[in-house]
Amino acid sequence: MANAALAKMNGLFTEMDEADMEGGRPSIAPEKLLCAMLLQVL
Repeated sequence: MANAALAKMNGLFTEMDEADMEGGRPSIAPEKLLCAMLLQVL
């Protein structure tokens, strides 16, 4: 269920990544971070 919700938000995450690209190291995908946080809570 969480994966389906994160998949629907993929477009928003892509826009955020494109807006924040100024060089440097690539960030960890937000959907992976949210999934990890959810697992920690559970």
